[in-house]
Amino acid sequence: MRTKNQDRVAYWQRMLAELEASGLSVQAFCRTKNIAAHSLYYWRRKLGGRQALDFDRQPGLGSNRRHALNSGGHQAQDSAMDQALDAGRWHSRRIMAAMKEWMDDKLEKLRPKSPLRGAILYMTSRWDAFTRFLESGDIPLENNAAERAIKLPVIGRKNSLFFGSVAGGHAAMALYSVMATCRRHCIDPSAYLHDVIIRLPTASDEDIDALLPDRWGQSHPEHRITIRAQERTRRATTRRIRRTARRNLATPPSR
Repeated sequence: MRTKNQDRVAYWQRMLAELEASGLSVQAFCRTKNIAAHSLYYWRRKLGGRQALDFDRQPGLGSNRRHALNSGGHQAQDSAMDQALDAGRWHSRRIMAAMKEWMDDKLEKLRPKSPLRGAILYMTSRWDAFTRFLESGDIPLENNAAERAIKLPVIGRKNSLFFGSVAGGHAAMALYSVMATCRRHCIDPSAYLHDVIIRLPTASDEDIDALLPDRWGQSHPEHRITIRAQERTRRATTRRIRRTARRNLATPPSR
């Protein structure tokens, strides 16, 4: 059974969707529907604009489908390269095609100054970049890992504003890459660099792979930063709980 609050939200979602489709101003639309303008403004702010449209109510285009797209990306990362490519294409291509069709249809109906129109134009103008993950199984759905990796040099930008030379810039780039990789794999950078610098001059070609940060961390568990590993596990658990809660909210209530 639907609650009164769910009925109220559904009513204002319908009103906001009709407002977007009508092309009228808020005041003119409210006069035709005999509703208070301040109530419509309130619900438009509360629902955030995109909830007011019918994207979440179309079969195959709901928020549960968008979360399924994220789930497909996580499943692909845990499988082999070829299997990840097949899974990503099978699971995601039809969802992305439906999203593109929906956005193209909305661009013809939305007002020129609509915030949603600006968001759709941003995505459609970069569609090749947004769908790049469909071409290869080793491309993640989002670039959050890269955003976290570049946070370190961005925060320290003022401290390292001048490197002195082009060679110094290249050296700093290499060190930043090593530090970010160690941070990602939760290992002590100083211990890793100390061991690698000693072993690298006498290492053969077959030993190079063993010196990579991820494999070095597996063979040296004593240098693993346990606090950071625990924080990473806790964040992953929190994301999993929130993802499950969103899916439960996106599931329509049983009648």
